[in-house]
Amino acid sequence: MQKLLVLFFFITLAACDKKTERQAPTHPAGSKEKEPAQISEVEVTQIDPQYIDSIFLDSGVLQIQNSLPRGGMTYTDIMGNEYRYVVFWTAIANLSEEEMEFSINLSGKPITLPSAPDTYFQLIIPKEQMNPEKAPQPNYGFTQLKYELDQGLGNASGWEQTLAPETASMFYVVAVSNKGVNGVVRAGLQVEGDSLYYRINEVVIPVGRLE
Repeated sequence: MQKLLVLFFFITLAACDKKTERQAPTHPAGSKEKEPAQISEVEVTQIDPQYIDSIFLDSGVLQIQNSLPRGGMTYTDIMGNEYRYVVFWTAIANLSEEEMEFSINLSGKPITLPSAPDTYFQLIIPKEQMNPEKAPQPNYGFTQLKYELDQGLGNASGWEQTLAPETASMFYVVAVSNKGVNGVVRAGLQVEGDSLYYRINEVVIPVGRLE
């Protein structure tokens, strides 16, 4: 009888070990969030011009493309407050023979336009990634809008990337406002020396550096 009990104990222990092994996490603890994808700079420079509002070009070094707005619909937050939003994207291509490091940070603080003092904007860089294939799609293919705005509204956001030579990367920027504005909304990344700025209509704010 004792031998049978000992045998039963070892069989049960072995089964538990196998079950534990099958339930082990597929991602190790402390794994980093996936970095923005890098694509060929040729793919970015060949994006249809109908989607582009402005281009900054430093010949042989850097090209930045900023899109026209899309959206203009209503977003309702988790408290029931209604906002308007527009979606933009920016593409950065490294045309040089050296790596470039970009660090862009948005504070999440409201931005008031002098031309519309009763309207304020918040700029959010969502985690969902942009690529050239999404350009023709509604909202430029930004599908996680409700989730991203629920998580990002009122919080700081950013984008960091090290671009290898002749590669490019893209990111979304969503402008959320408490009400619509008369006229158009234009926005985009600008470079002055090693400093990065983001413009929304007539307001320009510092957002980071180029290394």
